[in-house]
Amino acid sequence: MKRNTRGPRAANGYTLIELMLVISLMAITAVLVAPSLAGTIREGRVGSALDQVVSDVAYARMLAVKDGVRTRVDFTAPATYSISRLPASGTPVVVRTVDLTRDYPGLEFDLDAGLTQLEFTSRGLVSNLAGDQIIKVSDESARDSVLVSAAGRVYRPS
Repeated sequence: MKRNTRGPRAANGYTLIELMLVISLMAITAVLVAPSLAGTIREGRVGSALDQVVSDVAYARMLAVKDGVRTRVDFTAPATYSISRLPASGTPVVVRTVDLTRDYPGLEFDLDAGLTQLEFTSRGLVSNLAGDQIIKVSDESARDSVLVSAAGRVYRPS
């Protein structure tokens, strides 16, 4: 059996001063990182919301091609849109309605002038666009956007 030869102060562990110093350093680091982390979280929320819009626009385009029926995505303020099938009979059938403010409070669309809807033909082309249009989603301080081409493709501007 080995005896403690260093004396009574040789116990394993940390002193209270060492623990307080480590906790203080962690608190200072957290205070310095928190503001930039909040901005990153906001940008992530806006990006996620825009990804959902892009996914639903692609879904509307795919639905038009698959079923051979015109489809339309109608954008309304602040951040709501619906996907409708437009059969030859003339009465639109709403397939899906999405309210982004339910999952992402504070978000809103910032659409190009005149862009309130995208209408896809049975070939997947956008019939109501003369040129490329931009769909923007914004929060208090974060903004992200995508470009919709007349061919019906959705791109992130570089």
